[in-house]
This record gives sequence, C-alpha cells and structure tokens, in this order.
Amino acid sequence: MNLTSTSVLELLELYADVADELRRRKICRTANNPAGDYAESLVSAALGLTLTANSHRGYDALDRIGKRFEIKGRRLSTKNERPQLSVIRDMPAAPFDYLVGVVFDRRYRISYAAQVPHAVAIRYASFSTRQKGHVVDFRRAILSESGVIDRTEELRTIQATADSYNYQEMTSAASTSGRGAR
Repeated sequence: MNLTSTSVLELLELYADVADELRRRKICRTANNPAGDYAESLVSAALGLTLTANSHRGYDALDRIGKRFEIKGRRLSTKNERPQLSVIRDMPAAPFDYLVGVVFDRRYRISYAAQVPHAVAIRYASFSTRQKGHVVDFRRAILSESGVIDRTEELRTIQATADSYNYQEMTSAASTSGRGAR
C-alpha cells in the first residue's frame, strides 16, 4: 500500500479505523499506542496467561498458579532505537513476579522478547523523577541474565499465526496444551 499521496486527514482516518479494528479483534484493549496492547495479546496467548482488567495496578496478567506478569512492549523507530520500556510504578515493592518485555522493530515485527524475574528487572531499571516511576532499559543483554527466559521464538510463532486465529482461542489452546509460563 503506497501512502505517499494520501492526505494527512485521510491518514489520520485510516489510523483511527485501524485502531478500531484492532480493538474489535481484541488485539488491542485501549486507544493508546498499540505496542503495549499488542505485546499483552501476544504474551498472554503464548504463555496461557489471563489478562487482568485494563489499567490494573502492578501487573497485567496471571498464570494458572497466580504468578503476576507485567507485560511491556516497545516499538523501536528510526528516530529512537533505545529499548526503554514505559514507566513501572512502585517497582521496589515487587508488584509483579515477572516482567515480560517485547521489543518490536518499526513495523511491529518482534526483535526479541524475554520473561525476566523481578529481581533481574529491577537491576535494569532506573527511577525517573519526571515520570514518578521506574523505567527498564530492556537491552538485548538481559537475555543472558540468570533466570531470564528468552520468549522470542514463542512470540514470533504466535505473531505468525495471529491472522489465522482469534487471540482468545489461542490463549485457551495454550492453557489446555500445557504450554505456559515456566
């Protein structure tokens, strides 16, 4: 699709229509930047997690035994290639057991993803006074840390089959097949 001759208004209308359709398909849960919602959809489907209500404080999903997962997505762009995840509030209080970070390229293809224990995630975090919370520098080096599980291939598999399935059906299939968080 060549968008170079499309007007600004037409582009914004297309963006709004795409956002509405992603919500209808349950890929996105909010009208925010889709990277976070998309990461939540992929991760919950791949790991068989149950997503909490939108804007739940401290974590985004639970596994079958009650482990708490904070899920963050970051889309890199040509203007900003820093894999810094969005703010996490009250991080020292350990509101989650695992952080799952998903780093997308500029076209939303998965570059890498990992499930990181809280104790490791906090070592990669710094406090932002402006944002009043911690931000995690989710560099590729985090994959080599002890206790970290590389989830890249699992999520790429879900991403590749996403057009063929409903995410909720995939989540159900992941839960019943024994796949899920380790």
